[in-house]
Formats: sequence, C-alpha cells, structure tokens
Amino acid sequence: MIEPLRFKHELERALGLIAELDSLSPVATLPEFLHEKFQELRSLDSPDCALEVEDEIWETWTTHDDADLADRMQHAIAAISQQAWGDAEAVLNDLIRDVPQWPEAWNKRAQLYRLIERDVESVTDIQRTLRLEPRHFGALKELGQICIRHDEPETALFAFDAALRVNPHLENIRSTAESLRVQVRATMN
Repeated sequence: MIEPLRFKHELERALGLIAELDSLSPVATLPEFLHEKFQELRSLDSPDCALEVEDEIWETWTTHDDADLADRMQHAIAAISQQAWGDAEAVLNDLIRDVPQWPEAWNKRAQLYRLIERDVESVTDIQRTLRLEPRHFGALKELGQICIRHDEPETALFAFDAALRVNPHLENIRSTAESLRVQVRATMN
C-alpha cells in the first residue's frame, strides 16, 4: 500500500524538521513582537497570565493586516467548528494560494485534514507551517495527535516535547506526554 509508506515518509520528514526547529527563523511577515511574546510565555509562572499571552499569540497568528484575508480566515475557522469540511477546505485552499507565506493558513488546513483523517496531507501542511513559524506549538500538537492515532508513541512524545519547549503551559499536552513517556519506557523493558 502506498498510503502507509507515504505517511511514514512524511512523518520522517516532519521529525527531521522538528530536530532543526531551533535553527529555523519565522517568516519575515510575522510581527517582530511575537519573539517577545514567546520569551514571556516561557518565563511566566502563572497559568492565567500564560493563557493570556497564548491567546495573544493565537490572535496574531489568525489575523491579517488585510481585512478580507482576516475575514476569510475567520470564515474557515467557523466552518471547521461547524464541521463544514468542504467549505473550510475551499477557503483554506484559496488562502494558501493567495498568501502562501501565512503560517496559520497552512496550520488550519493541517488541523482540518487531521479532523477528517487525511493524515498524510495534514503532516505535509504541518511541515509547511513549521518552516514558516517554527514556534507553532499548535502544529506540533497536531502532529503528536496524528502520531497517537497511528500508534507512534515515541514520535508523538517527540512532537509534544517540542511543543512544550515552545509553550511550557500546555497542561493537557504535558499530561499526555507523561503518559506516553511511561508507555514508551514500558515497551523498552
């Protein structure tokens, strides 16, 4: 079967990319202040303050200076939440065609593809997201969730640990990573 082989190939490429994330720079179209927000996020002790900064990061990722593009992104987000998969995909395909340097367009389509179990395409879009925004903890989380679905606990743990290095306040991911760590250790013994 080609699909499992293609999935493995794309997963290996994603793992290689994660190993290089620290050497990659965000695309120049992202606002400079995001760097400060990520530093602040890593230094905060208060979960409430961290959530506030995380929300600011997501707001920055999902908005655009062009009002039409911002509206289209909000339409895609609403379509995903309403499970209007075809509508969401059409809008996201158009956004990617029109603004290929917008990391969140790729990330939202990766999320959509994960939700409808088009995992090879999701992993491919996650790679594109991370090349444009290597700090994208949401994309890393998506990758980890796909790996769990494919019974790849070590790979999921690698993705989740990378997400936690960027945003140490992802408590659900931390909990899942700890469970995976126990599972991986158990299979090694």
